[in-house]
Amino acid sequence: MTLPHLIVAAIAASLAVAAAPGAARTDDPPAKTVPTDDRGPTPSPTPSEATLRRFFEPLNSALTDAIERFDRDPGLPESSWNPFEETKKSNAERLNAILDECANLLADGETIDVRRRIRALESERTQLVESVRVSYEKQTAARPKSEREWYELFGKSKEDWESSIAKAEARQAAIDEEIASLRSAFAANLRRLGLEVGSDGGDSLLATVAGDRFVDMVQAFDNVRLVTEQLRHITERMKESPETAKRYYGMYVLLVRTMDRIQDAFVETIETAVLPEIERYGKEATETERQASALLKTADDASRTVLEKNIAACRLAQEAVANYRAYLAAQVSKVRDQNRSVESRLKVAENTYRTMALSVGIAELIRQGEVDLRAVMTMELPQLRGFENAALREQYQRLNERLRAK
Repeated sequence: MTLPHLIVAAIAASLAVAAAPGAARTDDPPAKTVPTDDRGPTPSPTPSEATLRRFFEPLNSALTDAIERFDRDPGLPESSWNPFEETKKSNAERLNAILDECANLLADGETIDVRRRIRALESERTQLVESVRVSYEKQTAARPKSEREWYELFGKSKEDWESSIAKAEARQAAIDEEIASLRSAFAANLRRLGLEVGSDGGDSLLATVAGDRFVDMVQAFDNVRLVTEQLRHITERMKESPETAKRYYGMYVLLVRTMDRIQDAFVETIETAVLPEIERYGKEATETERQASALLKTADDASRTVLEKNIAACRLAQEAVANYRAYLAAQVSKVRDQNRSVESRLKVAENTYRTMALSVGIAELIRQGEVDLRAVMTMELPQLRGFENAALREQYQRLNERLRAK
């Protein structure tokens, strides 16, 4: 059996042992038991174990490939005349692609499940709103049952359309209740991941286009911690076998590098794609206000009322832009602060891996990495100003629709 297969087998065995020390987070509830056969009850997996099982095998495979490329790097040439010969640059590009694959795998968990369910319900609600609009149009042209001819077997009567509208609106109300419950669960999950969200923080993340990326990052970081914890357990159980211990520490190093790439990608996306588009939205609102103000000078009373409302709407849009910009800038600032700690730990970890004594202290090194990761992940989410204002929330929604369209 090859080393990667041994690793997968060892990790699968570790995840199956519910009593393994430290296998669950301190805030995980006690494992429940369910009746089975005569052999007695089987422990249910803890939330941490269930999460790991969702992505660990493909993650382990990707990290195994990444370790091989990481180890290969020192012996590669800087450049080569031979286009088929691997160089440091081509190897680094492939390594980074594998780490990006790891980042996608790590962005998985209960918090992401809740968000997916909210998005699905929001999409269903949007379709229901459209169906109600269409139903009202159809109802206008439909005849009541009392006026329909005996041969009108197909098509709906006015009463049929009224019934369809009532059912759609009842489903909308049920969706609103379910979404409210899921939003509370979403915020609770974020707090369990170490993110201080405040009163409207969870809703802000769901309502802003950068929120999905931010939540993916937080979830991925927590999963990195779970994986690191498992690597330490297995290293201890395998009594720090030199070859496997070094490989596990190398995996930890590459997980930290993955965190670094996730943070860099978040900052780059906000700064190069999101913020410029928000600025354009603000400039358009400013120009529209200028045009309305110019028209106001010669407007009659009826037009004056409309133009004044237009000016107020433009100013509200500008306020939303300012708030949104400040919110995202605060997020970027906090992620940059985190990233400085991650990069510092990454440099030390890479140096340690390259120079490590293979026979001693690997589990302790990984354990210290766990402690470092917990410190890095803790973050207080900035507040989106004016989120409690319904008119501003509508402006944020328009901004998000525009940004998602891009």
